[in-house]
Amino acid sequence: MTGRTRTLTWKFCRALRFTKMKRSQIQMSETIAVLFVFFVLLGLGFIFYGKYMETSVVQAGEESAKLRSVAIVQKIMFLPELECNSKKRSNCIDLLKVEAAKEAISKNQLYYYDIFENSEINISEIYPNERNFALYSRKLTEFSNIYETSVPVALLDPIAGKYSFGMIKVKTYVK
Repeated sequence: MTGRTRTLTWKFCRALRFTKMKRSQIQMSETIAVLFVFFVLLGLGFIFYGKYMETSVVQAGEESAKLRSVAIVQKIMFLPELECNSKKRSNCIDLLKVEAAKEAISKNQLYYYDIFENSEINISEIYPNERNFALYSRKLTEFSNIYETSVPVALLDPIAGKYSFGMIKVKTYVK
């Protein structure tokens, strides 16, 4: 081998190594780009999943608050303090018992808080007279939602022995 061929081979080997390095650098760049795109897509997937779960939790909370409001109405309907003595009618409330229950509820706020929670309960006579009885009121100063549930009910005036039509209105306050 002459000096000239040695230099050419040396240059050729150097160029060959340089192209191999260039190829490996390109492959490395491709791998990094693919990993970057993968992690960006993974991050977007987590963001969308988080938003979906957040809305699902909010909807479940609203549903729970609505069910709690209905449960409070059911508890009122079957309170012995308010129920009619006659078993002839369902959904019947004794008006004399309402007056007595208002006093009992105001004296035992803690006991009735466990039953009615943060709500406002009104019993309204609609026909033939129009009267309103505020049975319980424990409002929140700061709340996010109010759920109102109304149920028709028969109101018994035991002194006159007459029934009238009324509504139980429950407003449930949710933080």
